[in-house]
Amino acid sequence: MEIINCNESGNTITSYIEEYKPKRILLLFFHGLGDFLGFRGVYKYLIEEYPDIEFAYGLDKNMGYERFLLEYEKYELIDRASINMDNYDFGFLIAYTQNREGEMCKAENCMLEEVGTFDPLPIPHQPVPVMPPRLVPVHFFSTWGPSAFGMVGREETAHKIWGEIIQAGLIPIETHFEHTYSNPENKNFDWINAHVRGVKCDAENLMSLIQNSYAFIGVISGNIHAALSSLPREKVLALTTYMPSRALGEGVSSINIDNYEEGSVYEWLINVDRKNLKNNWTNYNI
Repeated sequence: MEIINCNESGNTITSYIEEYKPKRILLLFFHGLGDFLGFRGVYKYLIEEYPDIEFAYGLDKNMGYERFLLEYEKYELIDRASINMDNYDFGFLIAYTQNREGEMCKAENCMLEEVGTFDPLPIPHQPVPVMPPRLVPVHFFSTWGPSAFGMVGREETAHKIWGEIIQAGLIPIETHFEHTYSNPENKNFDWINAHVRGVKCDAENLMSLIQNSYAFIGVISGNIHAALSSLPREKVLALTTYMPSRALGEGVSSINIDNYEEGSVYEWLINVDRKNLKNNWTNYNI
């Protein structure tokens, strides 16, 4: 079936609908994330204005935009090199351009130039499904025992742990706030590129960061107590030396950083939401 570029043809989606009475339309949208999120308002207008027509997004299979759609939004994942139109009456290649004068947003301009109407104005940004948290607060430093309990002198192990968080598809952030009693031995490692140093040292800031996270990994310090007060215990991993995690109470998973086995944090992270995790990982010492 035919793929139409409204900007080139001079016609609009509305005019094709009125003339040909199609039953299924594919809206080919190959633009950036911001444009796609804005275009969702145009899609919502079309399905409400033409309830007898089935509209579907045609999305690049490599972009992952389908994760941000709600149940009412239909889509096809497209290989741009070979677009299959067998199941559709028409396909429209959406240009989604900006009005030169800047008097309209792209969604409004699309409504005018490609859909062929300007009433009602779309609300460009529709809600997206709630995304699971991806942040993993980390605490590598101990105020009272930088080398006894913390990662001072263990930078190579800390670097491995940081990398394994990223390998698991998560986002690490170091949570060592600089406070009145900060120990000068706790200098930040050069490769840590996400941290809270320079941010106001406030317990509320720390709690908020942890409460909106996937899991917490840290040495025995005030921060891990904050994590145990903010997250399920099975989502907290203690990095221990000679002091066992039992010092934190029952049911806290731990890994000994003086005998670290590469890949241990990665394995813990990808298993952290599985059933019976507490039984499998409690007092896990390597």
